[in-house]
Amino acid sequence: MTADRLPDPQRSAAVLIGVSEYAHLDPIPATENGALKLRQLLTDPTVLGLSPGRCNVITNPQHPYELLKAVSKAAAEAEDTLLVYYAGHGVVDPEEATLRLSVAMTEAQRRFTSVGWNEVRDEIKNSKAQRKIVILDCCHSGLMMESLSAGADILPMTKITGAYRLAACADDAVALARKGKKYTEFTGALVELLDKGLPDSGELLNLDTIFEKLHERVSPKPRKASSGVIGEVPFVRNRARSSTVPADTRTGPQTHWWRSRHRRGRIAVTFAATAAAAAAAVAAGVVIAAPWDRPDADKQGSGGTPGQSPTPSLTNAAAPPPAPARRTPPSSASPTNSTTRITAATAWSASRA
Repeated sequence: MTADRLPDPQRSAAVLIGVSEYAHLDPIPATENGALKLRQLLTDPTVLGLSPGRCNVITNPQHPYELLKAVSKAAAEAEDTLLVYYAGHGVVDPEEATLRLSVAMTEAQRRFTSVGWNEVRDEIKNSKAQRKIVILDCCHSGLMMESLSAGADILPMTKITGAYRLAACADDAVALARKGKKYTEFTGALVELLDKGLPDSGELLNLDTIFEKLHERVSPKPRKASSGVIGEVPFVRNRARSSTVPADTRTGPQTHWWRSRHRRGRIAVTFAATAAAAAAAVAAGVVIAAPWDRPDADKQGSGGTPGQSPTPSLTNAAAPPPAPARRTPPSSASPTNSTTRITAATAWSASRA
């Protein structure tokens, strides 16, 4: 994987976990719907194009072992990018103040019936994937990044090279599932963004852009934490800008991050090439137009590939045809209904008091 490319679908893996039915806690039907919709989008070539066999949905794991086994399997398969998504009840351990993820048989007062976030983190850390992305849609999901603000033996997730964590809410907040809605508040906004895209962004979307838009649209406000520049590199295609799949994303339209990162180098190379060509042309009595003097220079180099540095051409060279107009999808209204908290922390804490 290079910094300007999307994740490699053949070397990446995703596990999407949705727990909607519980034996001892309130059901959350929307969580399973969200996991299934995410799989549909992530396996679509106009979004990411993961192989269906490398994007697995796990619904209603009964016991902690089943959840950990699913994460471990995806972690072992991924070499380029690993994505772990979980939606369900978030449980706070009152003794350790840490996050635990529920399964179908979780009992609020029994710690061993849920999965500690640290256990999930360890499975992810063992993966050889270059990019590791974790998305938690549950109450108190911000607890998975709380260690970033404390001292010494902390920073567990920063040990994962190229890690990005996206939480539906802060450590002391509740994630919402609105009654009668197909998806939870957070996942609903995420799937809408991936499905419809962002008309005002580039043809490729990175995780930081996705987070910024979710932060604008969702309440409670999501949280993020990352290491390195993983949040700035391409993650998915932007459906609002392109309905086609480029053969090679490196030679296709690049992200703003990639263009700005290499802007100085491209200008220097272009200037040097133009100066040399101009000197030779003057000696031969030929008039040359610099690429920045041509109105189409930023769109396509002379005879080159879109996105590459332009090269000098004679003034009588034919200009390329204008780019086709892009369509803008309609926006959707924000859902408004009564809400359900995706948490079991209160019941647990009370029973342990």
